[in-house]
Amino acid sequence: MRNSIIVAVSAALLACSDGTAPQTTVIRFQGTVRSSASQAPINNAEIILQWSAGAYGTGSHWAYTDANGAYTMEKDFGGEPFGCDFGMTAQAAGFQPKFIQPDQIECKPDFQTFDFALDPA
Repeated sequence: MRNSIIVAVSAALLACSDGTAPQTTVIRFQGTVRSSASQAPINNAEIILQWSAGAYGTGSHWAYTDANGAYTMEKDFGGEPFGCDFGMTAQAAGFQPKFIQPDQIECKPDFQTFDFALDPA
């Protein structure tokens, strides 16, 4: 239930894109997720990448943090390049989710680093 709400909200935010973004077929992310209160790493936090309708339809891709709160994520869409209308969410049990808006994500195949500090719920 929680995942479907987060994905639905994020998909609605993504629908506002004007479609003029650069294009790519691969996107990569890395970073950490920590508690904003204690700075302790959060193990098994979900990192959710969402994209809006386009050549590959609306979708999402998940990654999870390790014991150090670190994650890496790579999504290869293959085929023809398409516009980057991506948003990203970090969430974990007992914490409020944090969002990365589409205008903060670059359309490039190089790793982009996003660190999250989640507030306790």
